[in-house]
Amino acid sequence: MTELPQRGEAKAPAATRLVDFVDRNLFVILALVGGTLLELAFLRLEIGADSWYSLVGGRFVRRSWIPHHDTLTIVAHGRDWVDQQWLGHLLLYGLWATGGWPLALIAVAASAVIGFAIAAATARLCGGSARSTALVTLACLLVGFTNTSFRAQTPTYILFALVALLLVTDELRPSARVYLVFPLLVVWANVHGSVTLAAALVALRGLSIAWTGLRKRREPKTWLPRAGALLVVPWLCTIASPYGLDLLHYYPKIINNPALSRLIGEWHATTIRNQPQYFVLLFGACWLAFRRGSTLGLFSRLGLLLTAVAGLSALRHMVWFCLLAVAVLPPALDAAWPPKEAPRHRRLNVVIAAAALLALVVATASIASHSRAWFEHTYPRRAGEVVARAAAADPRLRIYADGRYADWLLFEHPDLAGRIAYDVRYELLTQHELEKLSDFVSQRGNGWFRDAAGYRLLVLDPVREPGAIAYFRMRGARVLYRDEHVVVLERPG
Repeated sequence: MTELPQRGEAKAPAATRLVDFVDRNLFVILALVGGTLLELAFLRLEIGADSWYSLVGGRFVRRSWIPHHDTLTIVAHGRDWVDQQWLGHLLLYGLWATGGWPLALIAVAASAVIGFAIAAATARLCGGSARSTALVTLACLLVGFTNTSFRAQTPTYILFALVALLLVTDELRPSARVYLVFPLLVVWANVHGSVTLAAALVALRGLSIAWTGLRKRREPKTWLPRAGALLVVPWLCTIASPYGLDLLHYYPKIINNPALSRLIGEWHATTIRNQPQYFVLLFGACWLAFRRGSTLGLFSRLGLLLTAVAGLSALRHMVWFCLLAVAVLPPALDAAWPPKEAPRHRRLNVVIAAAALLALVVATASIASHSRAWFEHTYPRRAGEVVARAAAADPRLRIYADGRYADWLLFEHPDLAGRIAYDVRYELLTQHELEKLSDFVSQRGNGWFRDAAGYRLLVLDPVREPGAIAYFRMRGARVLYRDEHVVVLERPG
């Protein structure tokens, strides 16, 4: 007869399993904690133009449901507005409305680290050692943490990691679980436009299945339905949104728009000069993935190539390569550099992990104790109030604000809606308007200043637009506000 467990004994197995888990994965835990501390150290720098746009969009959706036509700016007034990221904006605005910047920024930083944690778990499930998983995770966190910002892209790191988990494990042990990628893509299609990259990754898995079936001359019925589903359904998922077929016009405007690289730093191509660490990681990953005797399968190699190319095309896409590298490279590193057995110190390992987590809690509490002004140090409230007062004094006043400040002004002072030239929704602008805007920002060409014609109040970035500030000052513009972050000028009537 089986003896019933005594009171209190039921907790022992769970505690033992937890200790075993920490003991086996200490290096991975330390790498993730280190990455989280790095994220926290630069947390307030994660607020940018996309952050304010997310808040503006989220507030709009919460109050009026999803938008269809622009009512916020002058240049794009009345044009079709496809807010493909509506769910991501709603989530971010909900976090901000609930707990202000501390909760919102900590939650977004946590979502980035959770994405890397899921990728590390994928590597461990696929047989990667704790040593190799920790090394690859730490290297990729150091490269990819710059892509963490308060914007709709960051929460999708969790979705990407889950998609990678399903695809990579399916390559080792095919199962019907891989079809869970479809609901993940449906959610993603309402959070951020990077869903197109995820769809391409799923399609690559379908291609690898088809190639393997053809090469090994298997019966088509054993692989064709599976390959076909993974090739076709992901693209249908990308339009599973309230906007439906309108997204077919939205995605090309974002993916294939060279003007964005001239206006937004993160859309610049990745080069050795601006991101040397990415190229070091890229070289190491290629050596591990394509060297003779590599343990990686066809899909893993193709996925690394796809995300590597995406990372080279724009700085903001480096993170996808980093996440996939964490998921697939540790077993390849073990094959190239076999780990050695070492004596284990269970109690010491648990103490070290506990100390690291305690440091993380202290750092998080310290960040959360700061005021709103500390987080918004690059967006001084006084500057916004100066703009709002000038607009209130003259109902006909129109405002030409740099993209960095437009959505900030729209969020902090909703009465400015319809009185600001444009904001960061560059997909609403025509190619000609984008080129004029790009010329103004870089002060390029003979008539660059004409883009601000008809706007009496200028809100400019002294780092990006010093030439424009000097030009308008020489022509009688009066300084209403100036600091190292923003300049507000009033031109003669």
